[in-house]
Amino acid sequence: MGTGYAKPYAASTAYAVGDNINVGNATYRAERAGTTGANSAPPGSRPAKAPFIASDGTVRWQWINDAMINAKVGSYFETEVVDGAGAAWGAAFNYHIRTKPRAGQFFPGVEFDYANDSGADCALGVTDCTAIRVGLAGNAQVTHGLQITGDGSETTGYSAIWALRINGEKVAQQSSIEVDSMSAVGLGFGISGIGTSAHGVAAIRDVSTSPRSIQIAGVKSSSAIEDTSTTPTFANIGGTKSLAGLREASTTPTGILLQGRYAAAQISGTGWSVNPAGILTASRLNSPLATPASSKAPCQAGDWAHDANFVYTCIAANTWKRAALSSW
Repeated sequence: MGTGYAKPYAASTAYAVGDNINVGNATYRAERAGTTGANSAPPGSRPAKAPFIASDGTVRWQWINDAMINAKVGSYFETEVVDGAGAAWGAAFNYHIRTKPRAGQFFPGVEFDYANDSGADCALGVTDCTAIRVGLAGNAQVTHGLQITGDGSETTGYSAIWALRINGEKVAQQSSIEVDSMSAVGLGFGISGIGTSAHGVAAIRDVSTSPRSIQIAGVKSSSAIEDTSTTPTFANIGGTKSLAGLREASTTPTGILLQGRYAAAQISGTGWSVNPAGILTASRLNSPLATPASSKAPCQAGDWAHDANFVYTCIAANTWKRAALSSW
């Protein structure tokens, strides 16, 4: 497209209705013809809200888009919905497969092939290069930034194998899905009350061989994981682990803190449990034989030890008493 379709902007210059101009990183279209002012050019950046109208002399400019987008564009679709227009689409692509797909055949509804052969990597905030961008604006809220729906299949019951798939050995350097918004929930399932059917296997499933299934970092004000559901168990751990089913190695004040109301036990395992009152019940209790050095050996009240001849109990700080053992 050469240098683009926008005309050079100049002060005290006549423009016709429909003329496009670039000012800084903003593209405007003249919705009213006239002559620009001597020093009243429209802003050269994206407005806070759209639509945005700027008066310049006797010309009325309407902001269209960023100049870097509109200067050179392969296809440009512009739709303005006004009162009485009814339902409207910016663009509609209707694609219907009526032949039986076979191995090796390719049936994309819409395909975007995007490559960077410039010799320089794109950097976020500096030279953003985006294959597909959805920009939301206006003074009212929309329902979806991106929506994928399906009516189901008569044979399988589902419209697709994957509603959204990200594949490729090195498709993304940092993360396959990055959520940087300030919404109440970063990733929600059934949170809107729409499509809340139970998932057959799991809401989130990881069967990869990644070093970690979930990695949590950063400073959290409440908790890293919060479970307020009424499920039978919070975490169900199975399989063979090389180290531990659950490992806590932080420097927090408490590794595991139980503060709920438990009807049967605070924690239980095979042959042992701790009841709601904190009483330990175990089928067997085993500790190594040990003998305090003397009755004044260091200890805290409640410590105990035993050897082949005595049972020792610490009744106060650094104060041991003992009872003899006998055979029967």
